[in-house]
Amino acid sequence: MTKFVKLSQAFALALTSFQLSAFELDWDQVDWSAGATSQTFTNVNSSGIDITISTVLSNDWYYHSSNGSGYWARSNFIGDAPDDDQTFGGDWAAQNGESLYLGVNFATDDPTRSYLDVTVSFSQSVTGTSFQLFDVDRYYGEYYGGYEYGYQFEDVIFQIEGSNGGSAATTTVTYDDSKIDQGTMNSSTAYFGDTRRNSIDDQNDNPASVLTIGWNDPIDQFSFRYASGPLAAADPGNQAIGLSNIGFYEYSAVPEPSTYLSGGLIILVLAGMAVRKRFRRQQTS
Repeated sequence: MTKFVKLSQAFALALTSFQLSAFELDWDQVDWSAGATSQTFTNVNSSGIDITISTVLSNDWYYHSSNGSGYWARSNFIGDAPDDDQTFGGDWAAQNGESLYLGVNFATDDPTRSYLDVTVSFSQSVTGTSFQLFDVDRYYGEYYGGYEYGYQFEDVIFQIEGSNGGSAATTTVTYDDSKIDQGTMNSSTAYFGDTRRNSIDDQNDNPASVLTIGWNDPIDQFSFRYASGPLAAADPGNQAIGLSNIGFYEYSAVPEPSTYLSGGLIILVLAGMAVRKRFRRQQTS
């Protein structure tokens, strides 16, 4: 195979490479309608890509019984949640700006009954997608004789999934294992907030309890489930996490026109060199 053919094939392969431009859904630059359960942001960061975020709470009632009596409970959002909120998360928000505040009062600590599903959809495939969930923690409840027992709530994140055209993509999750523990819930990998902390101080609104989640593969959708863990009270108290800015890269298998132009010029030069070299060989033979 001649050098010209090899170089031409290499260039043809380069033409199919992905053209990447970085973009971000920045909560400081967009506004979520307080209390809305879904919203679409068009042409995010001038990318030409729309992002739709939907939040769906489980809708079943749960009966709590105690000493022969009881009451019905149902999961509900707290106050204006969901909402982009700059104050949520203490120092973390001060350093990183606004987040999407996901505050919930779950009806029960049973994650098969009470949960919040969050789905983020892109109008076209993207790559290099990443975001963070922060303030994934727990909060101690009652005290007796100087000892704590039970939790008012325990943030749990599980069923973290990304897909492209319905095909699953490999999910990467990183975290500080001194702040967050990993286990299994409902046959899915789960991340339990603050289960390895020993101090009872600063358990609530802990900005150090962060999950960083991403996909290197192309995706057009990702989702996760949020619930109160089994160490919480049967009827958990109010709890919340923050969804950070969402970073992504444009994904395209079609090269820019300038790539074709530059490549065409390269091929013409290579072709000229090959013809010239062949002509010289004929002259010397």
